[in-house]
Amino acid sequence: MALVSGRSVADLATRIAPLQLPLGGVHGLERLGADGRRLDNGNSPQSLEAAKSAVHQLVTADPRLFAEDKGSAVAVHYRMAPDRADDVETWMRQQCQRIGPPARLQYGKAVVELVLGESTKADAVTDFMAEAPFRNRNPIFVGDDTTDEPALQRVNELGGVAIHVGDRSDTCAPYRLPDVAAVHDWLRRLSPIVS
Repeated sequence: MALVSGRSVADLATRIAPLQLPLGGVHGLERLGADGRRLDNGNSPQSLEAAKSAVHQLVTADPRLFAEDKGSAVAVHYRMAPDRADDVETWMRQQCQRIGPPARLQYGKAVVELVLGESTKADAVTDFMAEAPFRNRNPIFVGDDTTDEPALQRVNELGGVAIHVGDRSDTCAPYRLPDVAAVHDWLRRLSPIVS
């Protein structure tokens, strides 16, 4: 099993400790392989420092906004301030333009991220599937965000099982689970089968 997320590899490792798994973080920019090696695809986070400082100022001005520093990316969450969505997106677009390529924006559920690099969660899935112990196996990907769609599509292309969590209708996943509690239940039931 591997985890692929928009969170940083460091954050994922902390969240699942003491369990140690291969990890794909920051939408594929960071990877921790099955052999424990770091395999990062991102660029130097130094070019993000000015944007991170500006993000800090933005969220300080509105406590309903939340900043997340991911190393190779910085995100602004506006779930508590949906009325600020357009402002945040415009502001982040300006930060992205200031940095220039390879900076890009990644949109998720009530979040905009400024990412340094082109990797996606789909790329992380592809990279893992080319390596032991995943090579020649069928991938399973469970996702609940728009940023998961490229990975769900890649899993479909690889003949795997793509599962969307939630009730969003615009997904390429042929399978669904209603919520995170159902994912936990499904994993508990699956565990004895794959052990």
